[in-house]
Amino acid sequence: MRHEDALQILDLVESGIIMLDNQRNIVFWNQFVAETALKKPEEVNNQQWLDVFPNLEGTRIQKAIDKAIDFNFPSILSYKLLKAQFPLYKKSLATKPPYLITQSIIVKPLIDNGDNNGCIIYINDVSATSKREKELNIQTAQLNNTIARYESVKTELEQVFDNTHNGIIIFDAKGNIINANNTAALLFDNSQNPLTGSDISNLLPDLKTHFYDDKNESYCYHSDIGYEFEQKIQSSSGKYFSVSVSKINNEDNNNTFFLFVSDITQRKQAEEKLLKANVELEEFAYRTSHDLRSPIVSSLGLLDIAQKSITDGNTDKVKECLELANTSLTKLEVLIQDILKLTEMENAEESEQAVDVEDLINSVFHSMRHMDGFEKAEKIVSLGGVDEVNVKLTRFRMIIENLVSNAIKYQDPDQTSPHIEVKLKRENSQVFVDVSDNGLGIPEDQQQKLFKMFNRFHPKVSFGSGLGLYLIKKSAHVLGGDIEYVHQPIGARFRLTIPHSSGDH
Repeated sequence: MRHEDALQILDLVESGIIMLDNQRNIVFWNQFVAETALKKPEEVNNQQWLDVFPNLEGTRIQKAIDKAIDFNFPSILSYKLLKAQFPLYKKSLATKPPYLITQSIIVKPLIDNGDNNGCIIYINDVSATSKREKELNIQTAQLNNTIARYESVKTELEQVFDNTHNGIIIFDAKGNIINANNTAALLFDNSQNPLTGSDISNLLPDLKTHFYDDKNESYCYHSDIGYEFEQKIQSSSGKYFSVSVSKINNEDNNNTFFLFVSDITQRKQAEEKLLKANVELEEFAYRTSHDLRSPIVSSLGLLDIAQKSITDGNTDKVKECLELANTSLTKLEVLIQDILKLTEMENAEESEQAVDVEDLINSVFHSMRHMDGFEKAEKIVSLGGVDEVNVKLTRFRMIIENLVSNAIKYQDPDQTSPHIEVKLKRENSQVFVDVSDNGLGIPEDQQQKLFKMFNRFHPKVSFGSGLGLYLIKKSAHVLGGDIEYVHQPIGARFRLTIPHSSGDH
């Protein structure tokens, strides 16, 4: 790539870049640092970096720089661990005076033919999203002066181009990729095949929607339509990218463009998870308020009737009303207990431990021996050679308890030989736990409602809050697995799939 293009790109990066030689003198820093450090580059050139930033002596940042220069050892410094940071400040309408930028820092050694030439410090602003287009215009105007100042560091700048953790792609008006850094290849899962020479639309189809002129059959740049967009990559990885487009101004007046590509998959997944949680919360609030209110209203009405019956001397009616009120309030208690379980489950933290499967299943059966129908049902346990699993015990036990409890409660009264079977099997690194019975099962037209909140399938047989299967699904995900309903002609079968060692999820 041309040196001029590399310099231009570095001054356009939305992060700070400082280059030190092996004597720890500052030989380069980009426009981002110049603006936020409130010092001109010519004031600090060839100065010891600690003379410019004395507040960083003895900090993690100094240790990282020493390791990079003395031992060729790179470092990644999380903002959570940094007690001291570079004194870089940004102005904001919301904060006066300017605020200190919160930073995550990467320090990499610069090595040429085995010799250490210093290090590069990459400072990422994690405190806010900057206004890229405005800074782009400012930085472009200063490009010619930057090229003259840093001609001597061409090799180092190219290393920065290849090692910055933003993907950078340069392409022409026809969409042919002229150059791309290593990070771009990694982002597109294409590290084995160079991106150079391929068509940019194969990587980012949405680019044509925003920046392609069908009449001239070429890419163009119009600042009034915005230069940034997001795209999901249709592949097995399912990544989300934030893409910024800029035009390179060169003497040939040819249309050449570069892209900054950032992986925002985690952010998008968090947004999707939050939206899903909000929908669940709205449904939960509505259904809970309804289900909490109904027993209370019913009990108040029954108590009112009982009070009038006492006045009339009708003791049988009083007894009937009190029994019905007791049943209604018992249902309310069950619902509240399940809501508390759900709250505890959402907030609880638990470590993995080795669990003896046979002991746990026997303990679950023992705890349910007083339930109606327990003695009648035959209990069948098949371990399939799975003696022990590494799981979060409370979650795992809660799943087994709920499935076994449902199998006991929803027995088919016409079935002369009810049974409950717990069967385990291991395949490679996964463990399957099947809990099945020959009871009432789940009506086929209602199976799509399984694992959703407040769904009750046999309310006339036994009261439940409708949260049990929802809690099971949540717990299965916490264990790093899933649970599904397996259709069978008679009864119900649930299959829990978990890793043999479920890990932290």
